[in-house]
Amino acid sequence: MIALAQTEKISMFRSFLIGVASFGITSVMILGSGLQGSSFLG
Repeated sequence: MIALAQTEKISMFRSFLIGVASFGITSVMILGSGLQGSSFLG
């Protein structure tokens, strides 16, 4: 019972980490393309 709850918490934490990582990668890509565009324009 306790082990099941622990594995459930770990899977929730893992999916949360994956979401944060994908969000960070997307924001970094958007920032990078924005910086490239501004430097290309300027």
